[in-house]
Formats: sequence, structure tokens, C-alpha cells
Amino acid sequence: MPTQIAKKTCYVTMGFGRKTDFPTGRVLNLDATYRTIIKPAAEEVGLRCIRADEISITDWRVSERETYEQLLRADVVLVDLSTANMNALYDLGVRHALRPFTTIVIAEEQFLTPFNVNSIAILRYKHLGESIDYGEALRFRKVLAEAIGNAFKRERHSDSPVYTFLPKLVSPSTAAVSGIEYVAPNVDVERPPDSYSELIGRAKEAESNGDFLKAKMMLNSLADIKPGDPYIIQRLAFVTYKSKYPTKRAACNPRPPYFERHRDSRLVGCCPQTTLEHH
Repeated sequence: MPTQIAKKTCYVTMGFGRKTDFPTGRVLNLDATYRTIIKPAAEEVGLRCIRADEISITDWRVSERETYEQLLRADVVLVDLSTANMNALYDLGVRHALRPFTTIVIAEEQFLTPFNVNSIAILRYKHLGESIDYGEALRFRKVLAEAIGNAFKRERHSDSPVYTFLPKLVSPSTAAVSGIEYVAPNVDVERPPDSYSELIGRAKEAESNGDFLKAKMMLNSLADIKPGDPYIIQRLAFVTYKSKYPTKRAACNPRPPYFERHRDSRLVGCCPQTTLEHH
């Protein structure tokens, strides 16, 4: 039976909802992975399981800060790299830089491992696309629960390549945790119903002030939290074009990475390339 770990937190970083795995062309429902495998496995060993979309958001800057604080302070960080989610890959790098221990990496079985993470142990599970087979969910839930329990038993055994290859590096986590006041995010209450509207309001304000990069940052976060929303995607296309960042031509690329993640036929024509040289 997996080791019980009382009063500890597991922070999960992964894609939300249905995401396309472009190398294979499959669409995976990553919420099914979280609901049927990750959260039950963490709770089985006594961890409080938190995913980014379960944290109440009233300000995009608070959301960003909560993410970094969780990556620093969470007793376990579990990263699902399925569909090569860029946010998850970035978060994994941050966690490995901050903490030498208790980071667990998983991915569905057809995930193509990038060269730079070849040395990292990745636990694999089989995803059917829309759902996960019941038997597979039970199997991998057991594997994951045992991996979480073992992470606390491996005294001074680094699972971070940063601390493995730089053994004299001192983790900032101990000093930071003791020196900074921190209040754990509230995931037990329902997200305030006006959180999204507040964020959209701030994006509109930034847009009206001509701060298109700030508007783009907030809308891009909203597109990950609420995928497929046509209003968010269309406003994101507009502010990206208006930002002219990093160059006019790059900003007018009809398929930058964040639009690939939320492809929608209604985006066609949102970026008027014919006027590019006149702005």
C-alpha cells in the first residue's frame, strides 16, 4: 500500500481540456488524465492536489505569482508533458532549478521526448484520446501513488538534472520558504464568477491604453484556462497583430504557437497582412 503523507501539497502542471498532439494528430482530453489518474493518486497518499485552474484568480499578476510560489513550495510537483505543452515544459525547468527533489514527470505513451529531457525519468500511460481505459487508469494510478510515496523516501537523491550535474549548487527553497510569508491558495471555494470578466476587463483596459503586449499576455492566459472561447481567441489575434512584437511580420504570422493550440476557422482574416507595410 502506498505511503500516507499527511498535510502536504501536490501541485500539478499540465494542459487543460482537449489539446492536440501535433506529431501524431491526436486530440487528447487532458482533463480525463487529471480526473481519473492524477488527483485520485495524490489524494490516495494523503496529498492535497492542486491544479492551476483550481486556484481562484482575480488578477493575472496574482495568478503568475501563485504559479511560481507553488513551483517553489509544493511538496511534490507533478508535470504531465503530454502534447508537448509549452507551459508544462517551462514549469518543469523552473521546478528543477528551484528544487532538487520530489518532482515527478509523466506523459502519455506516444509523447516524443525532446533531446534535452532524455535523462529525466518519465512515467508513461496510455491515453485513448477522449478518455482513458478503466483498467489503464487503475494501473497507472497505482504506479503514480507509489512514485509519489517513493519521492519522499529517496533521502537526498536528486531527481533534478540541474542539481545532479551541479552537485554543489544550493537550492534556494529552504531559505526562501522560511523568509517569505506565504498563504496557501484557496482551492476549496468555487472560483468567483467575475474572475474571467475582471481579467477580460483588464485586457480591454490595456488594449485601450495601447499596451498591446500586456493585453496579449492576459488574453493568452485566458485562452489556456478557457480554451476555444471565440471572443478570447479573436481579441488575442487582434492584439498580437497590433503589438507588432517581436517584429511586424512575426506579429502578423497567421499561425503563431498559441493560435495553433486554439485553432479556429473564425481567425482567418483577423490579421490583415495586406496592410503590413503601411503600419
